[in-house]
Amino acid sequence: MYAVLTLLLVLSFSFSSLPSSKKTEGSHGTNTALPNATTRATEALDGLLYYFWEHDPKAKKIGFFFSCGQIGGWGGNEVWTQCSCNTRDACTDCYRWWDAVSLESIATYGIYTKSNRNATVPSTIYAHSPYNEKWNATAICTFIDDFLWYGIAYLRVYEWLKEPIWLNRSLGIYNWSWFYGWDDDRVNETSTNETSTNTSCGGVWWNNCEDHHFKDSITILQMLHFSSKLAYLFPKNDTYLLKAEKVWNWFFSFDDGYGLMTEKYLVSTGAVPENCCNSSSTDPFAKCHNSRIPGTSYNQGLLMSSSAYLYRRTGNKTYLLVGMRALEAILTNYTTDEGILIDEPRGYQNYQYDCWGSSSDPGGDWYSFQGIFMLHLGYFVETLRDNGSFSDDMLEKVTAFIQKTSDSAWTKSVVWPPFNNTSDACNTGPLKPAVNYPKFHWWWGENTTSQIIPPDPSIFFHKSQLRCAGNNTQLWEGLTNDENVCKGKCMEYSNCSKYLYSSYQDVPGIDCWIWSYNRTDHLCHKNDYDFSVGIKRPVGASCSGHCNSSTPIKTASGGVCYCDAQCDKHLDCCLDYVDQCLPEDKQIPSCKGTCNKNQALPIRGGGYCWCTMGCNPWYPYRNFKLATSLLQPVHNLARL
Repeated sequence: MYAVLTLLLVLSFSFSSLPSSKKTEGSHGTNTALPNATTRATEALDGLLYYFWEHDPKAKKIGFFFSCGQIGGWGGNEVWTQCSCNTRDACTDCYRWWDAVSLESIATYGIYTKSNRNATVPSTIYAHSPYNEKWNATAICTFIDDFLWYGIAYLRVYEWLKEPIWLNRSLGIYNWSWFYGWDDDRVNETSTNETSTNTSCGGVWWNNCEDHHFKDSITILQMLHFSSKLAYLFPKNDTYLLKAEKVWNWFFSFDDGYGLMTEKYLVSTGAVPENCCNSSSTDPFAKCHNSRIPGTSYNQGLLMSSSAYLYRRTGNKTYLLVGMRALEAILTNYTTDEGILIDEPRGYQNYQYDCWGSSSDPGGDWYSFQGIFMLHLGYFVETLRDNGSFSDDMLEKVTAFIQKTSDSAWTKSVVWPPFNNTSDACNTGPLKPAVNYPKFHWWWGENTTSQIIPPDPSIFFHKSQLRCAGNNTQLWEGLTNDENVCKGKCMEYSNCSKYLYSSYQDVPGIDCWIWSYNRTDHLCHKNDYDFSVGIKRPVGASCSGHCNSSTPIKTASGGVCYCDAQCDKHLDCCLDYVDQCLPEDKQIPSCKGTCNKNQALPIRGGGYCWCTMGCNPWYPYRNFKLATSLLQPVHNLARL
């Protein structure tokens, strides 16, 4: 998949002293010296362009980077199953965020090699993609994070080609993203509620639609990086610095200035729940909380590069200390025993229909994240080395980390033509026999490592085809004719723990039941196609110091959660129950022994999974794909 190739485009030319590796097995054969950084990046770039740069069959001038089957292999293995050009001039469906990341890597390659090779690629992408300041975000739900990737990429192209038009295009997206993404200065343009003003909340939305108002760390940090880099590049314009400081202050407003960070100083996945306002809100349902769940590595990279730019712009050593501490946290927590980059133990996955999930598609997005981290690690080190702020000792340490990670990728995940369906699901082999460019596995090793899902920012966990039975002591029951209305009824009660909704009125005049946190009221364990359950997320409570205790723990929203062995049966586990209370070998749930049973399995980050319907895991709302399976390894993450 192309995403792996982008990892190898930037073997950190910042670390120009990196030597060729010693002889080892791998590469083009055995016991040969591995190629140096420039050769690896060049071969990876050649492969990216040869195998994955595609043109519309009808409009030959339209080029884009396709992802085989798109995200995680969905859509089959044909290039055009998920892509079609609207007109000869526009291919809205052909462009995704990975095009921007690829473009940023190509520009970085050009900068470090002092070459204008592939200098036509940026113009081709810009001419036909929808990612520009003219996009009407009021007409359709829009992912703000995707636009930010393009704005950041265009700014890098400006640094590469020195053409002012790329700065203008980048600034157009920056202003557009701030207007539609920052939850502060405007009436919510997409809302039908005229009273929705959102004038003082802050944070950056992942998507501008009201039901997708998640304040994930990645979107916040994209905006922080974008603003910080503009402030660094253009020191005479204080507008960018003021906005960068505004984003920084919001990010670090949590936990008495600790920010959206975990205990190990890893960037958390973001603020929860969805539609939250800020960390100082007095409304418990509008107050933002730190998820405290480690996010993927690219979050850490964006924070580090932002810190370096702000330190160089202001001289404030707080920024430097934050960046260095974030780097130390990566080297300590996101590396193998051999010192090779891994990511946090979660991935977007889909599964085969078996209990063990022994074969799984880990999803393409996830493997781009390490490449983005390495890209920003390069920015971080380069920016600080320019003024002597990066010590020789730390440089040596980081250089070893980069070298080992790159060597592992090059020896363990590289695949040379001819390809087959095992090494290349899309089987897009070279058309010319003389071509010998590499491809790379979607994973980086041959062992297995367990993965779990990203956390869910929504207020409710949701499970369809589940029915609760009670003793008629519910808080409320009645007819709503709409599950969203039933959910809203639960929100009216501060002591509502969950709601039950029936799409078919088994009981005349009643389709909604609201229950309290009293465990003796009800139990949800019956399979029924007509029912759905929404469990209110227990935000702001922790199992730390409470494991195996049946004492209820108060949440920030006025409810309670538990940390005992019965919490999965009552669907009232605190969010960090798995991390805090289960032994490490029990933290990844398995369908073994639970197939076709309506038994909830708690998962890291909060929520549950079920192994019903022939052991095809059913997942909580927005919890995407749960790793009840063993994922292919992450040991040899590539990133040059």
